[in-house]
Amino acid sequence: MDVKLRIFKAVAYEKWIRLIKLLYEKGKMPLRDISDLMDVPEATA
Repeated sequence: MDVKLRIFKAVAYEKWIRLIKLLYEKGKMPLRDISDLMDVPEATA
């Protein structure tokens, strides 16, 4: 698979995009806070 396509697929996953935006806006934070703000279980945050 083309490297650019693999990178796009990795970044295109909606949950990861939300996580990147959250960390960009809030900075470093505990996993519990991330899971609460993203409304996902801690194990999948």
